[in-house]
Amino acid sequence: MPHPNVGFGLCHARNLGLAAATADLVAYLDDDNAIAPDFVAATCRFFQQHPTLRCSMVQQWRRRDQVAGDRLIRSGTPFVAPTTAATVEDVLTQRELFDSNGFTHRRAFAPQWNPSHRIFADYEYFLQCLTCWGRSSFQLQAAVRVEYVQRSDGIIGRSSFQDWAIELEQILSHVEDYSVLEPAEICQLQAQVQRWQTAAARHRAIPAFAALPLDDKQ
Repeated sequence: MPHPNVGFGLCHARNLGLAAATADLVAYLDDDNAIAPDFVAATCRFFQQHPTLRCSMVQQWRRRDQVAGDRLIRSGTPFVAPTTAATVEDVLTQRELFDSNGFTHRRAFAPQWNPSHRIFADYEYFLQCLTCWGRSSFQLQAAVRVEYVQRSDGIIGRSSFQDWAIELEQILSHVEDYSVLEPAEICQLQAQVQRWQTAAARHRAIPAFAALPLDDKQ
């Protein structure tokens, strides 16, 4: 695909994929992550068992690694997200992580990805989907079927609390486009923006990718 000068290339690419897709279901996977061998079969079976659902995500085995060039400096402690008990409200208010690797939705009438966002491109797409289809259209598949390794030299790894605050604030500045969000949830998200702004003002680094002491790097 031609790489546009404006907007996040990943979103442009996914929109091209949506335009080219012909099957009923569409799922996403970045090239540095992996799906379980049974992901496709299990996901198809899940949607067959829940015919009214429009979208779903699996749980991820996640790890955050610090790297320097091609060298691994520190391997993060693995964790599973979202948790089995996560509700749609938890995901909407960012109490639980949403990530599009392993996210699957029905292709018909699917919204377009918004290239204006990078850090929260996945979350913004989730908001679009539930605004189109309603909260009851989503259900978590409580099974770990994606391996997700986040690196300190990636988009999230290089980001700051200020970057997070700016992007979430941009989304909230158009909150009228996301009718799925309840007023109390909007207040929670606004409070999250304020917490990140405070952390940025105090020059706090995101803990998962905080710089290591020099001795640890050698």
